[in-house]
Amino acid sequence: MICNLLNISNIDVVHGEQSLSPEEELLNGFISSFAPYMNTTLDFSVSNTALLLDKVGLSTLRMDKEMLQTIINGAKQLDYVSV
Repeated sequence: MICNLLNISNIDVVHGEQSLSPEEELLNGFISSFAPYMNTTLDFSVSNTALLLDKVGLSTLRMDKEMLQTIINGAKQLDYVSV
């Protein structure tokens, strides 16, 4: 979904053993330190945040597909993302 929104068509997620080009090996080296974060689901309590937001009449962010599309499209319109 993110690749579609950013008009990126030449990236694939592959599983298992694959032979990588030298460029892909270099990129994997840069992002390998983030692997533990990408392979883990973290759940943080938002009860304090929800309580404070409720006091001012707001609610917590509902991060669904529509919200993600809205955020990416907004970033594109503000030139935070160049595609």
